[in-house]
Amino acid sequence: MSTPASLPHLVVVGNGMAAVRLLELLTSQPTRSFRISVFGAEPVAGYNRVHLSSLLAGDKSPEQIHTHPASWYAERGITLHQGDAVVHILPDHSSPDAHQQGGSLRTASGHTERWDRLVLATGADAIMPPLPGIGLDNVVSFRSLRDVEAMLAAAQQHRHAVVIGGGVLGLEAAWGLKQRGMDVTVVHMAATLMERLVDATAGTMIADHLDRHGIRCLTDTQANALQGDGRVQGVSLTSGETLPADLVVVAVGIRPHTALAADCGLNVGRGVLVDGHLRTSHPGIFALGECVEFDGQTFGLVRPLYDMATVLAEVLHDGTPAPFTVAAQSTVLKIPSLAVFCGGEAAPDEDHPERRPLVHHQPDEGIYKKVVLHAGRVLSAVLVGETGNSSQLSHWIASGSDVGHLCERSVLHGAVEAASGEMIICQCAALTRDSLQAAIRDQGLTTVPQLTTATRAGATCGQCVPQLARLLDETLGRDSSAGIAALEQRTHAMRRGFTWWHRVHSTLMSLLLLTGLALHFPHSPFNLVGIEWSADLHEWSGLAVSVGFLVFIALTLIYQRRWSWSLDSVAMFAFVPLIVASGLVFWWPELIPHQFAAVRSTAWVALAHMAFAVLVTCYLLHHLSHAPFVWWKKRRAMRPLSIRSGPEQKSFSPNSLTPAGRPAFRVRSAFFDRGCANENH
Repeated sequence: MSTPASLPHLVVVGNGMAAVRLLELLTSQPTRSFRISVFGAEPVAGYNRVHLSSLLAGDKSPEQIHTHPASWYAERGITLHQGDAVVHILPDHSSPDAHQQGGSLRTASGHTERWDRLVLATGADAIMPPLPGIGLDNVVSFRSLRDVEAMLAAAQQHRHAVVIGGGVLGLEAAWGLKQRGMDVTVVHMAATLMERLVDATAGTMIADHLDRHGIRCLTDTQANALQGDGRVQGVSLTSGETLPADLVVVAVGIRPHTALAADCGLNVGRGVLVDGHLRTSHPGIFALGECVEFDGQTFGLVRPLYDMATVLAEVLHDGTPAPFTVAAQSTVLKIPSLAVFCGGEAAPDEDHPERRPLVHHQPDEGIYKKVVLHAGRVLSAVLVGETGNSSQLSHWIASGSDVGHLCERSVLHGAVEAASGEMIICQCAALTRDSLQAAIRDQGLTTVPQLTTATRAGATCGQCVPQLARLLDETLGRDSSAGIAALEQRTHAMRRGFTWWHRVHSTLMSLLLLTGLALHFPHSPFNLVGIEWSADLHEWSGLAVSVGFLVFIALTLIYQRRWSWSLDSVAMFAFVPLIVASGLVFWWPELIPHQFAAVRSTAWVALAHMAFAVLVTCYLLHHLSHAPFVWWKKRRAMRPLSIRSGPEQKSFSPNSLTPAGRPAFRVRSAFFDRGCANENH
């Protein structure tokens, strides 16, 4: 699409999610008011920052989070400058008309550009505390694709990771690194995790869940210093403990990026100061996103960023929209095995006489729900383990609905009333039930992907996708009960299959044990085939295990597998060598001293050989039942990450960052990742 050069020039500084949303709204209009240029500091086009944790954990591929390739900008006549950060902005004060004042800017490459309107969307920077050793290699934040690339490279070559910060981002980083096979410890200065969003009970439940999945959580302590020579090797804590660390992820918060705004003379507080129409102190410069401060608040969640983009798009089209207001915000923790929802006022004062906390707690089931009411209205909500009614609670919080007439169970577990048309289904895009149903009817939408493409519902965090599916069925008059019943039937069949698998497994191992015992006693009535068959069995099993163990050792050396003291190591480096040694006795009886052979020591060796073989066989069958599926999933997730788009596209592969250019790949399967294997069972 070509844009007339005579149109005013709009320049957007920044290419994050807020900026991309603004571009979508500006270019969706039938007439074009500006020719648009975008300058992004990162060498990539638009991507979904919300799903960086899913990319780190291997739950999403790079293609799934790259939402706006360079071709998208070109098709809409937008000039995109990738990897060229703006370093200086010079407003022009010479025009007599304040609303026509433009200016120029300069980038890191020396490129200069004139602008008539400027939008600052410079985002925020990760806070890096002034700790000794903070500048060592393998100390990273968790803000961008490049940070994820650095973490994946470290996970390929090293074992121990420490995450400083027990908030939402820190816990998601810890989970992702654990899924990549690292030993992870979370260090948090407060007494409980996520203390700004949840209470002590919920924080303790989250910590217990992570601990059960192999993530150690140290609270009420903080890092003193990072140790290492060139690369980080340890983290010393105020408690006196020193943690081994090959990778340190700092996730203690963000700070609005205001350097450019301050440099060009704009009014700056904690962020770039804006009014309700996102105007800065210069009439030709606007700001939105994480870099702004409005009404004393700064923002880091997607919902207010998208609301800003909606207001600013109308302002730039010379409209008069309602001023931007701060809507009630909610947060979800993106850890697949743990459902956590937080909405409304964070850590409300429950001692207020008009406030009443409602609590439902089932420790054995891992469920905790707490809703705080203020004068009959929902002030805040925390859900752990079961979050099915989060949309209803979000609606009550945002609308200020009076729920005082409802019973406690209805508030905690879901109202019995009919769903309101004003209920927000997609929190990120602020899409209500009525608006989504109108889109379904008017555009003839029949599937969730079609609904997402048409309305952007579910495109950001994806938490509302199940609700979108139910809404589609309801709007189109489809009976979803059959699908739900089929899903429940499949789940029941899967659970029943696992039950029978464990029963068969136990029976098989018992029969193997009894058969082995019988075969080792020549005069036993069960030994119908004779001891010669038993000896042959031991000869060939000993040889087979010997060859397998040598192959395993070779793969360990080739792929530079690092082992720690764990059940895996004991199984592979203690029990297997004993099986090998006992099996080889039947090939070379001379291995047993003559005086012991005289008392038939081979029988005892055979018993030991059988016991070790049964033990390791039980272990392998139990832990490797899902190994091929887990291994394939992780191998697909380890595909190279694209860090550029367009004609200069390059690929990043963690395997390419090893010393001397030699590829390094650690053998990965459920056998090497007990947490993942046990979770599947």
